[in-house]
Amino acid sequence: MNSDTYFKLLKKSQVVEHLVQLSSHVGQSEQQVRRLQSEQARAQCVQDRVFAELERYRRQVVDVQHQFLGLIEALTALCMREEEFQLVTADKPDDLGRHDAISAEDQTLLDLHRASSPGTESTSASGSTLETQALAAVGRQRVQQLEVICARYERQLVGSETALSQAIYSDAARESVAKIVQLEAKNQHHEADNQALQAQLELARGQVAHLQEQLAQSQERRTTLEHVKQQLEQELTRHITAIQRRHEPCVHLLCNGVNSSLRIYRQSCADVTGKLFKNPLACTTCSIPWLTAMPCSVVPSVLELKWQHYFPRLSRPF
Repeated sequence: MNSDTYFKLLKKSQVVEHLVQLSSHVGQSEQQVRRLQSEQARAQCVQDRVFAELERYRRQVVDVQHQFLGLIEALTALCMREEEFQLVTADKPDDLGRHDAISAEDQTLLDLHRASSPGTESTSASGSTLETQALAAVGRQRVQQLEVICARYERQLVGSETALSQAIYSDAARESVAKIVQLEAKNQHHEADNQALQAQLELARGQVAHLQEQLAQSQERRTTLEHVKQQLEQELTRHITAIQRRHEPCVHLLCNGVNSSLRIYRQSCADVTGKLFKNPLACTTCSIPWLTAMPCSVVPSVLELKWQHYFPRLSRPF
């Protein structure tokens, strides 16, 4: 290979290398272009969204300004009516005629024109939008006017309440004297009734205590009689058992006699208990204390004979 061919090949290889570099740069440029295009599209979407939000906020601002303007007009009308009322009460018809020539809307627009600065440009969204600062300034003026009106009415209300209180107090002072006398008489009458009721209550308490004492005595007497009755029945049962052991042939006769005696004795105890509860202090026939009292006419002679026959060693309980 000669030198010419070598240099030609070397030049061609350099050209090819340069072309490869250029192609790689072109690919990078295309990627960068596509990335920039996507970023531009995204930025365009964001810009459209921002413009849409801005337009919506502008419409909201315009609506709020119109509503605020309506509120200011209403406050202006209220303040103008209050001024007219004050002029009527102050007897100034000339000033009243001058104020009638201006409406609330005209007065509001005039105040807004005064409040707006001459060097600023009004932001027009719908063609009739006024400046927000002017609206705020006029609104503050109306609020101050309403505060003055409310303060004046509060002073008038306080004065009216004071006059009414004095009138009511003067009338009530005369009525209260008569009511106090009437209430004192009623109080004395109630105190007398209360004393009478206290006396009746004390008497009723004494009666209740006496009745409770009598009831306790009656219950104690009844308990004692039941205890004596149980002791006698136990003694009688014990003697019957002893007799049955001693006299086995006479068991049936003894049992019949004892049963009849027991029935007669129980009936006698019941009669004695009834009479003792009717007259708990002493027996009606013997004048014996209630615990040992036994009517003589209650127990028949057959009981005495049978008792002596079957129980010769035992004394009768009564």
